[in-house]
Amino acid sequence: MNGLITALKVTKEATPVFPPLQSAAGAILAIIDVFQKMSSNKGDIEMLTRYLEKLGEFYKTVSASFPGDYKRVCPEALRRRLEDFDREVREIEEDLRKLAAQALPAQLLNADDTADEIDGFVRRLSMLVNNLVVGGTISIELAVDELQIVIIQGFDHMDDRFDGISDQIDGLGTQINQLLNESGAGLRYTIQARFDFHKSGRSACDSNTRREALATVYTWLRPEDPRLSEYPAPLHDVRPENPVFWINGLAGTGKSTLAQTIAHWCEDVDFLGATFFCARDGDRSNVSLIVPTIAHQLGSFCPAFRESVFGAVKANPDIHGSLVSRQLQKLIVEPLRAVKAKGSFPPCAVVIDALDECKDDEAVSVVLKVLALYVSKLAPLKFVITSRPIQRVTDGFSLDTLIDHTQQFSLSTIPVEATRRDIANFLRTRLADIKRRYYVGGYWPSDQEVNELVDLASELFIFAATAVKFVGDGRTNDPERQLVFLLRPSEPSSVAAARDSPYRYLDALYLQVLKSAFPKLDRRVRAEMKNILGTIALIQEQLHPGALEALLHLKGGLVRRTLRDVHSIIVVPPTDEEVIRVIHRSFADFITDSGRCTETDFLIHSALQHTVIANHCVQNLFLLRRDICQVRHEALLNIEIPDFNARVARHIPLHLQYACKYWAYHLCHADLEQEVISHLGTFCRSYLLFWLEALSLLGSLDIAVEALQAARNALQRLPLPPADIIAILYDGERIVRFCYPAISASCFQIYKCALPFSPTSSLLRTLFASQARDTVQIRSGLQKSWSPNIMSPEGHGGRVQCVSYSPNGERIVSCSEDATIRLWDARTGTPLHVLDGHAARVCGVAFSPSGKELLSGSDDLTVKLWDATTGSILGTWKRHIRDVRSVAWSPDGRYAASGSYDTTVVLWPVSEPNDTTVLAGHADEVDSIFFDSDGDLLSGSHDGTCKVWDVDNKACKRTLTHPSPVMCVTGSRDSKIIACGCRDFTITLWSKATGAMLHVLKQHAWWIWSVDFSPDNRTLASGSWDHTLCLWDVASGELLQTLLGHADQVLTVRWSPDGTHIVTGECDHSVRIWECGAKMLERDSLSKKKSTTPRSSVVEKRTWEPSTGTYSSTGDHHVSTVRVVSFSPDGKLVATAAWDGTIRLWDVTTGTRLKTLVGHKHLVTSVVWSTSGGLLSSTGDQDHTVRIWNVKTGRCVETFSQHTGGVWTSGFTHDERRVVSSSDDGTIRLWTIGNKFGAISEVLFRGSGPIYSLALSSNSRWILSGSLDAIPCEPQQDIVGPSRKPVRVAGNIRGPWEESFGYPTLRLHDTSGHVLWMENHTCTVASLAFSHDCTRALSGSQEGELFLYDLSNILAPHNAPPASPQPASAGVTTLHAFEVGDGLAVEHVTFSEDERAIITDASYHPLDSKLWPEAARHTSAIASEAPVYFLLDGWLWRAVPELRRICWVPPTFRHFRQGSTAWRGNMAIREHIVAFGTKHGQLVILDVSGC
Repeated sequence: MNGLITALKVTKEATPVFPPLQSAAGAILAIIDVFQKMSSNKGDIEMLTRYLEKLGEFYKTVSASFPGDYKRVCPEALRRRLEDFDREVREIEEDLRKLAAQALPAQLLNADDTADEIDGFVRRLSMLVNNLVVGGTISIELAVDELQIVIIQGFDHMDDRFDGISDQIDGLGTQINQLLNESGAGLRYTIQARFDFHKSGRSACDSNTRREALATVYTWLRPEDPRLSEYPAPLHDVRPENPVFWINGLAGTGKSTLAQTIAHWCEDVDFLGATFFCARDGDRSNVSLIVPTIAHQLGSFCPAFRESVFGAVKANPDIHGSLVSRQLQKLIVEPLRAVKAKGSFPPCAVVIDALDECKDDEAVSVVLKVLALYVSKLAPLKFVITSRPIQRVTDGFSLDTLIDHTQQFSLSTIPVEATRRDIANFLRTRLADIKRRYYVGGYWPSDQEVNELVDLASELFIFAATAVKFVGDGRTNDPERQLVFLLRPSEPSSVAAARDSPYRYLDALYLQVLKSAFPKLDRRVRAEMKNILGTIALIQEQLHPGALEALLHLKGGLVRRTLRDVHSIIVVPPTDEEVIRVIHRSFADFITDSGRCTETDFLIHSALQHTVIANHCVQNLFLLRRDICQVRHEALLNIEIPDFNARVARHIPLHLQYACKYWAYHLCHADLEQEVISHLGTFCRSYLLFWLEALSLLGSLDIAVEALQAARNALQRLPLPPADIIAILYDGERIVRFCYPAISASCFQIYKCALPFSPTSSLLRTLFASQARDTVQIRSGLQKSWSPNIMSPEGHGGRVQCVSYSPNGERIVSCSEDATIRLWDARTGTPLHVLDGHAARVCGVAFSPSGKELLSGSDDLTVKLWDATTGSILGTWKRHIRDVRSVAWSPDGRYAASGSYDTTVVLWPVSEPNDTTVLAGHADEVDSIFFDSDGDLLSGSHDGTCKVWDVDNKACKRTLTHPSPVMCVTGSRDSKIIACGCRDFTITLWSKATGAMLHVLKQHAWWIWSVDFSPDNRTLASGSWDHTLCLWDVASGELLQTLLGHADQVLTVRWSPDGTHIVTGECDHSVRIWECGAKMLERDSLSKKKSTTPRSSVVEKRTWEPSTGTYSSTGDHHVSTVRVVSFSPDGKLVATAAWDGTIRLWDVTTGTRLKTLVGHKHLVTSVVWSTSGGLLSSTGDQDHTVRIWNVKTGRCVETFSQHTGGVWTSGFTHDERRVVSSSDDGTIRLWTIGNKFGAISEVLFRGSGPIYSLALSSNSRWILSGSLDAIPCEPQQDIVGPSRKPVRVAGNIRGPWEESFGYPTLRLHDTSGHVLWMENHTCTVASLAFSHDCTRALSGSQEGELFLYDLSNILAPHNAPPASPQPASAGVTTLHAFEVGDGLAVEHVTFSEDERAIITDASYHPLDSKLWPEAARHTSAIASEAPVYFLLDGWLWRAVPELRRICWVPPTFRHFRQGSTAWRGNMAIREHIVAFGTKHGQLVILDVSGC
């Protein structure tokens, strides 16, 4: 600080060259003086020092750039910046002086407020300095202020430019759309990666070069090809039987030229199957596009293969987002197998060039790993792959399964003499062309000059190619002089600066080209040149000149004019049909590296250039608008939009596409200043949702979360972060995570789903409220603020037993009782892979320390080792004799461990898994193991102990004893503390070093299933049977936060590697990701308040009920799964019932709770309204009762309790005097309401098993029942049926812990209970219904089957007088069987209002007229247009008058449809109102009338 004060004094007292800076320096000195007297905050001092150092450097830059008179030489815009800075600094000085002038007692009294004010002054000053330095430096360096008029003009003429661009790309869009139609919806590929893409600018080898190398490759490809006689002998022996050929070499050695030549050679004889030429930018850098692109091209090569790919894409519509291994399996391996099974697939070559250029974060190339996995199944494909020999590629080709199948060819093994000869031949050929073109006389070039060029090339073909372009530059028209400049540069010192660089001659060549192109640079020309060159060097995708000008808001033609003399290093196309290409990527590295580019006139300062690009990108986003592609039909998915690709190309031109995808990349690499921040604020407040729409259309929504996070983090690093912008960016991130499946599928769901379902306090919701037109209105269930639960990926079909993050935090792995392991994208929740291989429940899974492998343990008694990238099984180990409950890796990856119910822990050396060690010592089941960071192994057992094992000595070091079984163990990252969760509802923290008990944590209401320390060791997370996730302060043992929102037991918890998130798995089949960073915890304030309430809601008096395993609450909503949702007959009320034993009545219009009906114990299984709506009938599981309620008073008027098992359903007779019910006890009972003799029932039917479903006909004369019989249904003389054989199945009613088995049976009864007809089913009957005239019946099953029955031969029509049923011989006909869309349980089934269609909660089935009930067939009434809605795969549909998608409903707003009956949620529909009962206890009411 002292040095800075001295520098400021020098500035203040210097000759008055720049008066504003001098004045500001004086004010800053005064501020520092007051600041030093009033504050001792070291953080503030460090911040101010850092920014004042930048101000000092800026002063030097200004002084050097504008010597002389300030007013005469300083540009007006920069002068205004300086004067504004001076004025604002002096305002801070004045405010600070006023604060300092307060009396001492006042300062002491308001010490905290004073400190906050001083901190604010420091941040304001630091921000002012930052804005001046960044903005001023850009103004000086790139003359941005002087080009503002150009930018304004660019905006004024932007529409005209778009029209021109649109005209140019119309043809391309049509071609793309045709290709889309050919490939099938969902297969994303890139035509730019083709070897013959007309804009690539690649060339093949000259005829007299690289002949030995080509002969080597050709001999491997086609050893019998007669054309080989034209080539010399191969350089090496080749093995044609190997399916892979790897060409590797350093940058600039001609690998891509070789690949191009090979592709042409193969194509000449119809041997080329596919090509993918990678690049560092755009789609060609996307590793996820390699396999789909190759599959598309192979489909063109072989029509039969194309048909198989069509089927694969249709069956896997999300294949574009899957792991590369799954893509290869589904798009190439399986179609190839199918084609070969029917005939043959012609042999062909697949060329992949520059594999190292693809963006691949894996330690080993993901493409090579999956190739190794399937290489034996890819015949007759032969792969030619080129790359630099970088580590991840080299390691890939070293994989055991690939190394034996690969022919390797390093260009470095080509004799130096041969390479020099080829370069010389190339130079002579190309220079001879130049000589003829320019009429150069004499012996030119001389042999000496060619040899000198060969020496300078240092075996790099790229140097030779660049040199030829430089010499033959048409702008100079003097190749002789150009050659002299190249061989004898006027400033040889430019090479000496990088004498040790392998590219020193190439750098000198680049510099010579630039000096020749720009011999004289005035300030404006230099600024334009640096702006354009810097952008070309730093952009992430190549653009054509018009797009680059549009991106930077430059005048038309400026890019071509500026670059006209640098064609030797930058290829500038004459039209906008092609992109600008840098001849070699080393130029971009050169021009941004001060160690290589020694001329400041050409050196690009990357951070400043990123600032400029970011600013222009954000301004381009102001061109976005809703429905930018003018689709006008917002119910469509992206793949359903007509001419989709053509529309995108026409309405989102290249420069706007670029801005959409990369504004945040440039922003987070930039030095931010006020102008960029101001534009970013405008974007956030007015265009952010339009940007998300555009990303969805571009298939790039996956970058949104990372972009928004990066932008937020960049802003938070500023001395004065803009809080409102940060809040909007956060809202945007949450919206993407919240609705990712919907928005990625349909761009319009950003308005139809994300907006209406976002919390009421969301700033983004408020700002874009006008965009929420024609959307659903949520009358009940909307959150006030964002829940800490940011995502809940769906996919598992059973309880999630274990979860874990990958070491880099990018992926999540989960395992389940459905016997699968799933990989998820941690940012978006996108499913990446499903690993099948275990034969029973998978209880434990963990990533290896490297993230390359996975370890899993299962009830099938095995431990499996998996490749985390490809999903292949690397090993299956068996040593345990009972369920494997937990697995773990040692920190160094040498050992894997498994704990089992057989009481043992097994230690597996990963390299020698047969050399196992069994650690015995526990006396009961081992439920949990954990490797500490110091290498010790922890194990927790039901014997009440946690043991610490010395892995090296295979011995127990310490035993920690608890009073109850230990369910889970973990260790802090520093190996100092052990945490054990126990069955007595406590967590004990132990000192590992001493064995001393540190804390006993008490808050949970039931067993502790999982515990995990945060990466900084300060916080412990715990998951419990009581449905909660608790966060604890490790030092004090105090509870920090209780996160509510789980609907069932929290079986597993794990922190993300960066400590910002927690992933959990629970019994309701869900994986949940929680935000748990410092921002959410707010440690200091929470420790004071000791709050256990989540931010998202306030819940009143939650009480854990051990007998039910759920909560009860006095709050508005239930706090356990809502099992029943039912509308009153007039649609004004809705009733809900749940596991908490209560029934709640709600006003449909306002969404407010009116009454809570209390009486049942445990689960309420059904609620049925009487016809008038004055009474309710409810049934209870645990209390075995039927209760009748007066709706108006809320009082229970009757309790029927003669059932001896759980009662599942009931129904009023049409006169409302009697109630029919069915039960676990196998009976159907008839009750009379208000019976003066008491609540006595008549048993209408007694069967051998529970009766779970029941339906009464509209005239109360007939009953349908669905049961799970203990004894199979056999034919009887007076009963029709059954026609199918009985099948014994699991009922799937209460879950695996109380599973019931039996024979599913459907029966038809008369009012006396007599059985008229019966039928066997293959799964439990979940729902039943009669048509109004009783001639048709419906049944829906637990597995998504729907049956329509004709009862007309056995029952009298509804309007017929009472009579006996028809003879049994008449029979019942099964008219039709349907499959409901998602294959899940059919909870509701009914006929439409006109009875010409069937409606379920997940489907709509119009009926052929011959299937209609009798009454519908004999009426001429027009088909009903009453609204019909259903929910399928999360999408809400309207079926009448036309089938139309309404919106996607996020998981937290809809009912849970998987699992056993008792734990599923429910839904109900009344006209335009849709109500969901969620697994979290919420009632969600949607008004769809406005859609």
